[in-house]
Amino acid sequence: MNIEGGSLDQMRLSYASSCVKEVAAGERSVFRSYRSRTKGVGNLIMNDGLIGAVVFLESKAKNDKGVERLVLDLSRWIAKRFLHNCKTHDTDERRLPRTVLDAMVHASSTDYMRMTEETMQLVRWLRQLVDVYDPGRIEDAR
Repeated sequence: MNIEGGSLDQMRLSYASSCVKEVAAGERSVFRSYRSRTKGVGNLIMNDGLIGAVVFLESKAKNDKGVERLVLDLSRWIAKRFLHNCKTHDTDERRLPRTVLDAMVHASSTDYMRMTEETMQLVRWLRQLVDVYDPGRIEDAR
């Protein structure tokens, strides 16, 4: 997945699109869960803060592959944008959400606000794209 080059919003769109397409190509139940949580994650962040939202989602991810994937997608993006010492391809994917969470806890107020705003911008694209790539919607159109 290439997210280099182009404007930041184009990079967000490219990343979000590849994430959603990958989930949509998998199990339908996983996509439904991913779609449902994606639709609500913006409100969750606004109400509980980014850290609260990630902690809540991480607690649900243990029993839900769709939520697990959403947490991983958000964590990868935050790591790519803000954790320059964290090489996501060298990091155990299972530990990445906790690595990102630790970074958020120790971030300055300014950096935490930037992480939150950046995550909200990514979520905006994810929310739109889960409808576009919904396998159920595509099958219903046939």
